[in-house]
Amino acid sequence: MVNRGLIQLLSEAYPDQKLKIHVSPSHLDALGFDDVTFSYLLVQQVQVLSPVAGSKVQWLKKLWEEGKLLFQLLGRGKNTPAHLLFFSSLSPLGAFLLSFFSRRWMFKGPVVLTLHGELQLLISKPSKAIDKVYARLLGHALKRPGPSLSFLVLDPFVKQFLVQNGFVLPHAIFQIPHPIRFPAPEVPDVRPSPPLVIGHIGVAKHSKNSSVFFKWAEKFSYEIEANHLRFVLAGAVLPEMVGHTNEYVEHEPGHGFIDEFKFQSLCKEMHYAVFLYQEEHYQLVSSGALMEAISFEIPILALRTARLEALFAQVHPAPGKLYEDAEALYQDLVLFCRYGKQDPSMLSGIRKLKSHYSMPQLAVELRAALDHKPL
Repeated sequence: MVNRGLIQLLSEAYPDQKLKIHVSPSHLDALGFDDVTFSYLLVQQVQVLSPVAGSKVQWLKKLWEEGKLLFQLLGRGKNTPAHLLFFSSLSPLGAFLLSFFSRRWMFKGPVVLTLHGELQLLISKPSKAIDKVYARLLGHALKRPGPSLSFLVLDPFVKQFLVQNGFVLPHAIFQIPHPIRFPAPEVPDVRPSPPLVIGHIGVAKHSKNSSVFFKWAEKFSYEIEANHLRFVLAGAVLPEMVGHTNEYVEHEPGHGFIDEFKFQSLCKEMHYAVFLYQEEHYQLVSSGALMEAISFEIPILALRTARLEALFAQVHPAPGKLYEDAEALYQDLVLFCRYGKQDPSMLSGIRKLKSHYSMPQLAVELRAALDHKPL
């Protein structure tokens, strides 16, 4: 989970500081922190309303509560000697309010907002009215930050695109590679098979083409029922997937966060991780799910995009395989099922790729960027 990785990254970057995090109870449980490993954390739980599908009133209440909580946090940050105010994510409304207050209030240290998939709104053509409003709010937030506010993105391509296309000024944004888990999870040298385990990591939703994963599982129903093959989903299933799920994909019931222990257990069983992201939906998204595949040393089978090509180009042999279309990927799944084991060359490649994402090195980059931030 990106929030977990960023918290671990901050602890590495500021080993002499106490970290105080504000987090909802459900998110805290999903992060899987324990009292021993994360003794440096001061935790303050806050109530965050969950959206209800189709309920505009609940959505407005959620945005109101987010704005009120943000105002309270910024007030404390302005009046206390916090070395750093770090937001691992905010809604576009939260980003707009943060940018607004950063122009009017002086803070004693840098303020950082991490940007994620919401950036895609800037270049997509949203059909929903709320998404159009979000895109305008986010655009205003990026163009007019105060002197203490910086935006963090987790991919060099994203920063380059935003700067070159005039969405943000170069001095207001910086990037570091997306953190992987640290300490690295204990991963088996050899994952037993059969059954061969095909995985989907992260939230299942339409923009990830997750419905195709469920359709493929149904096509492999004979192999699954014979225990030669398993399709598993390590992540939440959004309500929009109702009508697309089936009994051939193993996943947690409901639509909430998946338990951290269960998430890790599923990832450790996977022989391959499938990603059906398309360029138009993920051009400005740094995928935490891809980094989880790297962390757990799971070879990647994905549709070809420019950024995945750049990722694969970092190592040889390749850490998986890229495909021109979903049908070609499916045909390879048929072959992998017959082979019944992990490809040793891909496994070697994913392990080499993992070595490129050292948490201590990322911490040095983060600290250097923030220490040179003018106030």
